[in-house]
Parts: sequence; structure tokens; C-alpha cells
Amino acid sequence: MQLTVIADDLSGAVEAAGALGPASKLLRDPSAASAFASSTAPLVVDTDSRSLTPAAAEARARSVLDALSTRPGLLVKKIDSQLRGNIATELRPLAARGRIVMTSAAPSLGRTVRAGRPLVGGEPLATTAAWQREGTEAPEHLQHVTGDLTTTSIHLDELRALSTPWALGRRLTQLAETYECILVDAETATDLARLALGILNVATPVTAAGAADLARALAAAQRETSTAEADHRSPTPPLRALDSRPVAVVVGSPEPNALAQVEALRAAGATITRLDPREATVPVKPASSIWVLQADPVATVHDRPGYARAFAKACASALADHDLVLTGGETAGAFLDELRITTLTDPRPVHDSDGRPEPGIVTMRGADGRLIATKPGSFGGPSALLNATTAIQRRASAMPMNTANPAANDHNERWLP
Repeated sequence: MQLTVIADDLSGAVEAAGALGPASKLLRDPSAASAFASSTAPLVVDTDSRSLTPAAAEARARSVLDALSTRPGLLVKKIDSQLRGNIATELRPLAARGRIVMTSAAPSLGRTVRAGRPLVGGEPLATTAAWQREGTEAPEHLQHVTGDLTTTSIHLDELRALSTPWALGRRLTQLAETYECILVDAETATDLARLALGILNVATPVTAAGAADLARALAAAQRETSTAEADHRSPTPPLRALDSRPVAVVVGSPEPNALAQVEALRAAGATITRLDPREATVPVKPASSIWVLQADPVATVHDRPGYARAFAKACASALADHDLVLTGGETAGAFLDELRITTLTDPRPVHDSDGRPEPGIVTMRGADGRLIATKPGSFGGPSALLNATTAIQRRASAMPMNTANPAANDHNERWLP
């Protein structure tokens, strides 16, 4: 079964590609989606629609669905685990093609759903700092982001009581006869694994809607249930020699996490350049192998997409020879647009010094051969950007890989200034 993920921003698309594995392709140009309809590789499409008006976001989602209408397999709508974006209007064209099974749970980030209510660290979503910055009222229930779709729920006790994939599949099939959208509780990775196997056993066309954790669970469920999985791995561009490109770390996010991560890079010897994108001054490249470009001021900007585009225009010409770590979804999208990078392949997760995956951080290859990592602004601890930079340097070095412990390849040696 082919998996196709439609995401509304670049950070989410990269998360999803990392969840689907190295064989997946990430397409950043929604208008080119039809060219991939017959591809056998897992596909992720970034519609870049989170900041659009609801009507424009719906139109773009509908266009992508039309372009991929002949592509078989399971469709996954990647939604933000904190329920930001034009979720209701982007679900509408999906509902016209089949039923929707939805959860926003991302246990790896401490984001869960109980009794239909989204929680972050066990607290209501509305109390989080992220929503206070949004300037709008946070949804208190998954139903509040489904628009006019008819909904019903499977709460946690029922999910766990349906002890086999076939039992859950039958229950979802039964509910899909009456309701357009089925909202499902989940608190753990095991809950999502159970849900994923149930989705694969629904007897009617459905779309799965959820965060990257659900996409990861669906990919694992697909592997578990597949009897003869074809090799969809794309040819990997040759790794560069030891004298790899310098790395530019671009930070356009005002999130406190991102600012603390810059300080960790400074302590490791990186050169920090702060600039106001609105002054449109091309920065001067330093001699060091790690260069941090930080948007300044980092105060609230009302036109975030416009600010990100200005940042990219001011800096892109200085980055022709750099691998990239891009922080903040809008910033990442703007820089890739400016550099005309529309397709990313071979996603691999980034790990911390203990071998644990860094949530939401993935390295990929652009069509021009450069390595690119993206990180949502709010994600990660103080060493997250340092770990992403190290992972890129490690991939680019063409050193022998540790096949016994692949996770160790991202952190068993640091290549810093």
C-alpha cells in the first residue's frame, strides 16, 4: 500500500517524511503533484497553506487531491498537534472523497487527546504558551476544528477494549456508515499503533488525519501487515568527501527554545550574525564552518510569511556553498523557495547524544546535493540545533557507518569549528 501525506507547512511535511522513512519523497510545489501520482515511493506534499485564508487553503488542498486522485493507497492529512491552521476547510474536500479518522495526539511531544480534548503535558491546549502567541482562542475539543462535518468519537477506554485490528476496523467501518469524521483519543505510542492497524482494516475508503506520530504509526503498521514490500528506495546522491560544505543555521523563530539553542551553538564556537531582514543587507560570510544567521529583532511580527521572505531574500545569495539547518516552518519554506529547492529526498532522523530521536528534526537531501535539516521553532532542548548541525556534518563526511547501531551515526563524533 502506498502512503501519501498532505501537510500544511514545511516543518510538518519534513516530520512526516522522516516518519515514512528514507524512501519517501517530499514535494514542495503542490502544482507539480500530478507528476508524482504514479510514483511508488511514499509521498509527502507540502501545500504551504497554514497562513493562507481559509478559502485559499481549501482551494489548494482540493487542487492537490485532484492531482493525486489516481494515486492508490492510504491518504494521510498531516495536521498540527496543537491544532493550528486551516484544519476545518482542508478537511472538507477530504470528506467529499471518503470518511476521516482523526486524532491530534503526538505522545512523543507530550500532546494527547482524552475525551476528545487536546492536552499538552496533561494541561488543556488553551493554557499553552504557543496558543497565547497565536492571539486567537484555542480549540477545547477536536470537534471545534472539524467545521460542519458530522462527527462521533472513540474514547480511550473503547479504543483499548477493541483488542484486535479487525475489531477496531469493524468499529470504524460501522461508524463511517453514519459519520463523516471519527475523532479518536490517544495518549501513548501504543494507542496510536493500535489505531493505525485499525485504520488499515477499515472496509470503506478513509483518510487518516493526525500529527507526525500517527504517520509514523501508519508506516509501521503498513510494514507489519505487508507480505511482500517492494523496494521503493530512491537512488541516493553520492556523499561528498571529507572536506564538506560549511553549515549555515538559519533561525527565524522567536521561540525561547530556538534562542537558547543559538547560545549552545555560540558556546560550541559557531559564528553568530544577527540582522534585520527588513534592511535587506546581504550578510558577509565568515571563515568558520558553522554560521548562524539569526533574524533580529525577534519580537512579534504580524506578517510572518512576509518577514520570512524578506529574511530569505537578504541571505540566500550568501548561502550557495552551504548545507542548511532551517529553524521555523515559515523561515524554512521561504529559504527553500528562494534557493529554488522544490523536492527533498532521503529523510533521516536526528538523534541526541544519548541516541534518542530529536522530535521533529530530520535531515534530507535537496536536488542540488546539499544536505538540509529543518526544525520547528518550538521543538527541542538546548542542544537541538547543535545536534542537527552535527548530524549534517556526519552525513556529509562520507565516513563508515555504524550498521550495528544506526542511531549512533548522528552523534558518535562531533565536527565543529
